[in-house]
Amino acid sequence: MYKINFKLVLSHLFTLFFSICFIGCAIFPGPTNKKGVIADIHSYENYIKDVHANPFRLITKESFHDKVESTKNEILKKDDATISSLDCYFYLQEISASIQDGHTRIYIPSNLFSNKDKVFPLKLKRINDLIYVIDNNCSETVPIFSSILEIKQIPIETLFKECSQLFPTSLDHVKWSFFEDYFHLLLPKY
Repeated sequence: MYKINFKLVLSHLFTLFFSICFIGCAIFPGPTNKKGVIADIHSYENYIKDVHANPFRLITKESFHDKVESTKNEILKKDDATISSLDCYFYLQEISASIQDGHTRIYIPSNLFSNKDKVFPLKLKRINDLIYVIDNNCSETVPIFSSILEIKQIPIETLFKECSQLFPTSLDHVKWSFFEDYFHLLLPKY
């Protein structure tokens, strides 16, 4: 018979929660250097392995590690000496989403989007495989219920595929739901 040590489980959950809050909030007040972001990514990889109950249900340890290493290499190749807070979020969220468990994610600090220029002003909804505008928060005259086929000559399907890398689920209908809810925040990355 296997006995569960609830104090140990709660301890690990507490550590995971605060490590995610730390990684998700503490490094985001402003730009940080490459070495700091890489150290945070390394810490995050270790926390996932140590604390998550079953992180490798849909991804292998090797694939997860490869994702971490490719992200580190991508950061090292950047010409800039510092990494913006928004880019830090995207790097960490892509790693987190690779687990595809539906709940492991980095929460985006809302202060990153206090500047309305960084937010796409249209609210979108997918109906019968088409994307429609359901709300317009800008002065541009985009009619409500018009269909969006592309943005700056990039097809909406391509934008969905790119954004899907940030969604912590393997279910397509849930990815579309995330896309509808968060696209206005994610578009600045692309």
